[in-house]
Amino acid sequence: MYRETVSNTLKGTITDERAKLREMDFTEKRQYIWEYYKLHIFVLCAVLGLIVYIIHSRLNPPMQEYLYIAWMGLPAHQEHLHEMGRSLSTIIDEHQQERYAVVIRSYTLTGDPQMDNALLSRFHALLSVGGVDALFLTETEMIDSARQGILAPVHDMMQLIENIDPQTYELISNSIQTITYEEFVLSQGQEGATITDDLAIRLDDTPLLTEMGFFTDDLYFAKVINSEKTYELAKALRMLFCEREHCEMCYIGDYDEY
Repeated sequence: MYRETVSNTLKGTITDERAKLREMDFTEKRQYIWEYYKLHIFVLCAVLGLIVYIIHSRLNPPMQEYLYIAWMGLPAHQEHLHEMGRSLSTIIDEHQQERYAVVIRSYTLTGDPQMDNALLSRFHALLSVGGVDALFLTETEMIDSARQGILAPVHDMMQLIENIDPQTYELISNSIQTITYEEFVLSQGQEGATITDDLAIRLDDTPLLTEMGFFTDDLYFAKVINSEKTYELAKALRMLFCEREHCEMCYIGDYDEY
C-alpha cells in the first residue's frame, strides 16, 4: 500500500512538471530548471566526475617511483634527463605492466650561490631519508662523495648482473672504478683511514648515453650507501651498457629469483 502511494505521488509530480514545462518557452524552461534543480545538477555532476576519475585511475594507474638517481655530472638539460629516465623505464618495463618510473634529477652546481645552496639542501635532505638510490657524477664528485661515505661498493650489483647476463657483465667489469681515498671523519673534522674499494662504474661509450648525446668521458655511476634497491640498480646499470636488442632478449623478470 505504501509503495503504491509513493509510486502514484511520483507519477503525479512528473506529470505536473511536464505540464508546466510545456507551457514555457526555452528561456523560461532554463530558468525554471536551474532555479529548482540546480542542487540535483551539482550532485549529478559530482557523481559523474567521481565515476570518470575512478575509471581513469583503474585504466591509468600512477607511475611507481622505481629509482631516484641524482645527476651530478656536467651540466645537462633537465628535459634530456627526463628522456633518459623514460628510456630506462621503457626498457626495464617493456610492456608497461607495472608502470615503473626512473627519475633522474639534476643537482649539478650552477654557480649561483642561492640556487646551489637550495640544490645541496634538497640533495642532502633526500639522502638523509634514503630518497636517493644512485648518482651520475664526475671523477671529482665521485672522490668527494667517497670521502663523505656516501657511496657503496658495486660488488652486489655486479654479482646480480653476472648471474643473469655474463656477456654484459664482462663489459661492465672492465669499467669498474677502484678508488683509494682518505675517509673524512665528520665528527672530528679530520682525515681518517685510507680506504681502497670498487665504488663506481665508468660510463664512457655506453650505448644508451652515447645514443642520447650525453658527454661521458668524465661520467661515473655509483650506488648510494643507504639505498636498498640493489637489484633495481643492477637492472638499470645493465641497460646502460648493453645494446638495446641484446637487453630486450633477456627479460628483467629473470632477476626476481635472486
